[in-house]
Amino acid sequence: MGLSVAAACADEVVAQAPSFFVGKNKAQVLAALQGVLRSADVLPQYAFLVSDWRKGQDDILSAVQAQPFSTQPLIVRSSAAAEDSEQASMAGAFESVAGVVGRQSLKGAIERVIASYGAGHAGDMVFVQPMLMNARASGVAFTCDPNNQAPYYVIDYCEGSDTAATTSGSGQEGRTLYVHRERQDLAPELMRPVLSLCRELEEICGYGFLDIEFALTDKGAPVLFQVRPLVLKKTGSVDLWDRQRQALDDATRLVERLNRRIPYVAGGSTVLGNMPDWNPAEMIGLRPRPLALSLYKEMITDRIWAYQRDKYGYKNLRSVPLLYSLAGSPFIDVRASFHSFIPKMVSDRLAEKLVGYYIGRLDAQPELHDKIEFDIVFSCYTPDLHHKINRLKDHGFSDVEIAELSLALRDLTNRMTHPETGEWRVDRGKIDILKQRQRKIRQGDYTSYDKVFWLAEDCKRYGTLAFAGLARAAFVATQFLQSMRDEAILSPQRYEDFWQSLETIGGNLKRDLALLDKETFLDRYGHLRPGTYEILSESYAEAADQYFEWGRSSAAEEAVKGFHLTGEEDRLTQQMLNDHGLQHTSESLFRFFKAAIEGREYGKFVFSWSINEILKELMVVGHDHGFSRDDLSYLNFQTLLGNYSYSEPLERLMKRSIEAGRQDYELTLQTTLPHLIRSKDDLWCFEQVNSTPNFITLGHTQGNCVMVDQTTHHRDLNGKIALITNADPGYDWILGSGIKGFVTCYGGPNSHMAVRAMELNLPAVIGVGERLFQSWSAARSLDIDCAGKRVTILS
Repeated sequence: MGLSVAAACADEVVAQAPSFFVGKNKAQVLAALQGVLRSADVLPQYAFLVSDWRKGQDDILSAVQAQPFSTQPLIVRSSAAAEDSEQASMAGAFESVAGVVGRQSLKGAIERVIASYGAGHAGDMVFVQPMLMNARASGVAFTCDPNNQAPYYVIDYCEGSDTAATTSGSGQEGRTLYVHRERQDLAPELMRPVLSLCRELEEICGYGFLDIEFALTDKGAPVLFQVRPLVLKKTGSVDLWDRQRQALDDATRLVERLNRRIPYVAGGSTVLGNMPDWNPAEMIGLRPRPLALSLYKEMITDRIWAYQRDKYGYKNLRSVPLLYSLAGSPFIDVRASFHSFIPKMVSDRLAEKLVGYYIGRLDAQPELHDKIEFDIVFSCYTPDLHHKINRLKDHGFSDVEIAELSLALRDLTNRMTHPETGEWRVDRGKIDILKQRQRKIRQGDYTSYDKVFWLAEDCKRYGTLAFAGLARAAFVATQFLQSMRDEAILSPQRYEDFWQSLETIGGNLKRDLALLDKETFLDRYGHLRPGTYEILSESYAEAADQYFEWGRSSAAEEAVKGFHLTGEEDRLTQQMLNDHGLQHTSESLFRFFKAAIEGREYGKFVFSWSINEILKELMVVGHDHGFSRDDLSYLNFQTLLGNYSYSEPLERLMKRSIEAGRQDYELTLQTTLPHLIRSKDDLWCFEQVNSTPNFITLGHTQGNCVMVDQTTHHRDLNGKIALITNADPGYDWILGSGIKGFVTCYGGPNSHMAVRAMELNLPAVIGVGERLFQSWSAARSLDIDCAGKRVTILS
């Protein structure tokens, strides 16, 4: 039963109107299915024209009350002529009124529904049904992925009796299930009746792109509330779905291989995720173009990441890749990440046990996938470590093993943060070396290809490697500060005061925007861009007037407040250091905090100049060989670098790489994958993992919302709450646009934009996940209460 992948996605099916729906509105479609549909119940109804209501309201009210179902609470539903057409579904545009009891309430509900039609049309109707009172779950099912027409059944649902929870967006515990058409056997038992309903409706309607509203009774039986054609712009083809199937088969084999033991890495299996560790979802997106993906791999996740961890006293995983590409989407090997956070001093036996525990914890709490360093792994020593590490006792770790890990973490932390010999100081010096080498390359008489190669080599050695070290030091500083707050050494307000005392690039940019002329400002900041690695994203210098308002008064500058420990804070800090055997004074500890966090932001700022220059010189190379900027976005950067010492003509290599990248990216866009992959079956059937939002500062704000994209102008943001997909530092420009706060879909509590928010005391919610982000970005206005960890849709 149901349409095949080929039939569901065939060109002619997509192009023609589904005849089953022609001439029928919502009520008439349900009436046509009553007595025909076998896989679900259709509730009885009484439908009438709005024109008939205007002629005889009492007659219609009496007719409704004469229905056998009228003794139950009723729902009055819209069935406007404009709904569910080929051009637009108008989903949610018109009112429905639930829980109606009594004649007067019924009359008022009908008037409310009709009023929501506005001017209306001649064929507008209203229909009344009994309320479903015993719902176990309810939701919306699509018979393809509505974003890209990929051959998945996509079911958004909420468990509970509120049958409007999914469509209204009020269901806070909502879930999204993806089931590939060819692996419906993997679906959870609860949703299998819904899949049966989807297949039968596809057959009856003769159409593979349906939007179905349903509920499940307390006995698990489906009830159909609505079915309509999905209004989609055709993006796929039968050939593309065949290639997608092959790509999923290839990804399945890779996951099978990674779920075995691999050399030099602890743990018998892994989890793949797109938000842990170096968080590719935040930095390059879920579906990056090939240039951005390969550039990120080359600069950080192939080798640099492991070199840094080894230098800082963690286990040596050099040459182990961190990031894998599955059908063009980036995934972190979480097993390798977990192993890399274990100190060298820890025995291999205990390391094996820890990796197994970490993977088990992530498996049990997948919502922590963007917070593994804060909430799963033990990667540094903090004053409250003894409270947290004791949970290992509940998972089979002995006191001896816990003591071994604790001592190793203390030794590592002392070495890493040492005020004179800490490796972070060396890395901070390398950033200054990188600046010198950048000048040499920029001023030298070299070809653009030479510049691309050596800018990349210098950036890895002196930029991203050093930045990775500074980022690790900043993470330790952040976690240590949070621990001091939690242990009441610092109050929550004093914790906020420290962050606001920092002088980082974000604060400097906002200040310099007020003080500097346009040319000087762009000379300093023009290399930044939203999406550091994306060649199609315009830099600040390329789109300056879109990003910034010039000529502001210097009165906009706000002086950075200094931070000094009080006498009691100094005493408590020094006592804590002595009690825990940490080799700092209170003064040197806070110097480290400041230097590490500011150093991380500065390191990112400087190495981003190299990335920007790489992209600029690459555009010159492309122009010289007849390739556009868009063409170059499909180029594999590692293939380009690998050809540097070979004689193959550059144009031929680039053409071949771009053509392959273009085909691969077309496939990437048509493939939907989970955020976490724990087994090969997860590629075919999965629930998207919800994220736990990270509330930054203790602030409170409310205002109208603006979704930020490449077309957003700075004037659009003043006095608004900005919503951005990634927490990438290239979005610093929004901080100078007078925003009240911001929300990001991806990103963690230690992301660059989180630091910016803390520094500026700007209310922000980082890494809210796709479900909440979609709901909040559709709102007109939001209330953000960071102290209460709550976001409310106002309108």
